[in-house]
Amino acid sequence: MRKMTSLLVLVSAVLLQWQDPKPTIQKPATQQPAAKPATTLGKVIGKPKRHPLEGVYKLRSRVVQGLAGNRSSRGYLVITSRHMFLSLASPGTSDEHPLVHAAVREWRMTDDGVRMTSKLDYFSSESGVITMTAEGKQDVRRIQIVRGGVRVIQGEQTWLEFERVE
Repeated sequence: MRKMTSLLVLVSAVLLQWQDPKPTIQKPATQQPAAKPATTLGKVIGKPKRHPLEGVYKLRSRVVQGLAGNRSSRGYLVITSRHMFLSLASPGTSDEHPLVHAAVREWRMTDDGVRMTSKLDYFSSESGVITMTAEGKQDVRRIQIVRGGVRVIQGEQTWLEFERVE
């Protein structure tokens, strides 16, 4: 009897074509155009246009009260879209105490100049004492674009002139 039931189920399945669902034939997918990359000719979509001040600069000269300063001063200024990095060094009155100034500042253009907010800023005196500027201190400076670089105005007839290197 058991054999008969099994045989009957098998014969019914064959006669009724009872099986797993028949495989379907998929139509070939139509070619979709390739997605455009996020950059188009070196421009990143959504990135603000580069500001004319952005770049890497090397100290060319220092003018104090209209007189050319020490030619052995060295320094760099790096301006990104949001930050300025400054590193300056020059000989002091003695070989033991060179003059240094290093700063990291956030910046933005305003109607009256470039508003800078100190993040990390320190400088040394002729005696070698290092002074830190308070974080968050704000200052407004004029920065002029000059042939081949920028001029950072520090006061009446006093400025630092930087040459663009990158």
